[in-house]
Amino acid sequence: METSTNGQVLDPALYNEDELVPPTWINGEFFETVLKTAKKGDIEKIINYNISPATLKGDHFASIMFRGVVQYLDKSNTKQEISLIIKTMPEIEGNKKDILSDSTIFEVEIDMFRDVIPKFEEMLKSVGDNTKLSANMLYYSLSPHKVIVLQDLTKLGYTTIGQRMCTLDEIRMALGKLAKWHACSYILNQEINGGLEKFISGTFNMPGVDKNECFTKGTERLANLARETPKLQKYADKLDQVKHLVLPKCCEIYDMCKTKGHINVLSHGDFHAKNLMFRINPKTQLSEEVLLIDFQFCVWGSMALDILYFIYMAIDFQLREKVYDEMIYEFFCKFRETLKLLNYKGKLPKFSDLQKDLLLIRRSEIYIASTFLPFMVSFIENPETGPEDIVNSVDKQYELYKLQGYIDTIQPTLERFLNRGYFDNLLEDDDE
Repeated sequence: METSTNGQVLDPALYNEDELVPPTWINGEFFETVLKTAKKGDIEKIINYNISPATLKGDHFASIMFRGVVQYLDKSNTKQEISLIIKTMPEIEGNKKDILSDSTIFEVEIDMFRDVIPKFEEMLKSVGDNTKLSANMLYYSLSPHKVIVLQDLTKLGYTTIGQRMCTLDEIRMALGKLAKWHACSYILNQEINGGLEKFISGTFNMPGVDKNECFTKGTERLANLARETPKLQKYADKLDQVKHLVLPKCCEIYDMCKTKGHINVLSHGDFHAKNLMFRINPKTQLSEEVLLIDFQFCVWGSMALDILYFIYMAIDFQLREKVYDEMIYEFFCKFRETLKLLNYKGKLPKFSDLQKDLLLIRRSEIYIASTFLPFMVSFIENPETGPEDIVNSVDKQYELYKLQGYIDTIQPTLERFLNRGYFDNLLEDDDE
């Protein structure tokens, strides 16, 4: 067997530093184990393999990912080739590894690919809906290394969104698929007596979030920006008053949503533009299909969590302010439509129920806009700066808040927060 990794020279500016060199255990023996599982034993031997980074800098954070192109002989001695996506935990010492070391994100994602997603797709198929939600998982292991191997969606014509936000058509596609995901989980959880409620760690309360200032100081840094920026100064006092409340109040959302009266579902948990892959029509060059990726932060909670996160992390601010209410309503209509399609026999949730949840978790909007949104703006304006560059540098974290794109997007956002009483309501909640 010829064992080789790629011989090409990689531009380190384009890729995450911890993905330039794959771990030594991703080798011929590993690929043979993977293919014996994926191909159900129809493999005679590995001929050759080539390993390269699977994504560009800024496309993901909570793992390291590689593309393995493997040539092998099957049992009939015919030469075959397969492209695989290998996803595993960071091994280089640093903040990224520290933040993720105590998490169960790989256990959660394995559960999604192995048990949950196939069940959702089976539920839809049983009523004539052949919706595909994501890639197929080909292999997984938690020991000696946490690793997931997936089919390579680029071979099916799918691509990530690149350095931009979603178009209106892509927004509708993504929210339509999310609505089906939520509807399936809403029904399945009742059928399995609350079995999906075991997923309790989301983006706000994941172990390790409190280890880095980029996740804990966002609202404080936005308050400082507001005080230093003339057109934002009217919001500075309000931000100062709530900066210590936002993250703790966000963490309370998961417990709050366990009580009755909420539309609770299995949330994707990290539903942003870079966690979507679109299939492009070669003639029109427009997106015609979407698949969801990255299920490490799936959590049981209000459907409002995914909706609000997506609105900020996938939609350009100018479009966001125009379609904010419209997209929420369209999403909910698709959710109810899917419940009916799946022959749900219970009482259908009402739009007013979702509106109550949106009001209840408004605090998450403040956190998303002050902490996660600067990251997304940076990935678009400064693609050479990856998430680990920001996590590892306090100076780079401060630079996020000086980006003109962020200043432009946060002003109308803060105005809406002010006019809708978000800041005052957060303070009133704290007084109760």
